[in-house]
Amino acid sequence: MRIEKLNCTNQEAAELLTVSANTLRNSRSTGKLCGRGAPPFIKMGRKIIYLKADLLQWLESFPKYSNTSEAQLSEVA
Repeated sequence: MRIEKLNCTNQEAAELLTVSANTLRNSRSTGKLCGRGAPPFIKMGRKIIYLKADLLQWLESFPKYSNTSEAQLSEVA
């Protein structure tokens, strides 16, 4: 397996998470992204790397809905 397939740059991670690169960059300072803890990252000198597995796990932490009324009911509860 090639290592390039396992990690993402800030831009690639932002695209995967459907947020802007600046938003993702800011989340590293604030520790928050989309109302919850930001995904973990690796800092190698000046280079930032996100592991794809971590990003996918972070995405999986969000609830899934089949319709908007279902989502609204979960916000009330």
